Amino acid sequence: MASKKRPTQQVPSRQQSPSQIDRPNPAPSAVQSPQQVGLSVQRTEHYEGFLPPHVIEVFDRTESGRAYLQELREQAKHRRELEALVIRGDNARANRGQWMAFFLAVFFGALGAGLVYVGHDTGGAAIATTSVVGLVTVFITGSYRRKSERIEKQKIMSGQSRPEEKNRVG
Repeated sequence: MASKKRPTQQVPSRQQSPSQIDRPNPAPSAVQSPQQVGLSVQRTEHYEGFLPPHVIEVFDRTESGRAYLQELREQAKHRRELEALVIRGDNARANRGQWMAFFLAVFFGALGAGLVYVGHDTGGAAIATTSVVGLVTVFITGSYRRKSERIEKQKIMSGQSRPEEKNRVG
């Protein structure tokens, strides 16, 4: 992945000459005249990608540096493969749970209907109703929990929260 560099623009003040820009600020004195005021220049760079280009160039100059970069790339590839495996496992588990809930609902619904059919109205209605209510409750609480986890992950990723804050006492 190529890195992109976006340096900020530096503008000298009207009172400074270009030769004064590179000099560090003098220590502030109690009173400064306009001629004694220094210029502070701040340079901010933002890189997107694996590493900034100047760092990659330094590593590419040596064999050990190239080996280190290759190891970092392999580690990143392995991490992405593990994340994909976890996601596939989570999806399979969720699908399996939904099918099991469907079969349980059908089974207990049929059991309740069968009991009502043979004359046990109260027992049949109770089994059918409690099974449906139980499955709906599990579905709703599971959906709420997943939503809460997504919101917490978004807060962590945006820097609004830290993972350890949830476990603190007091």
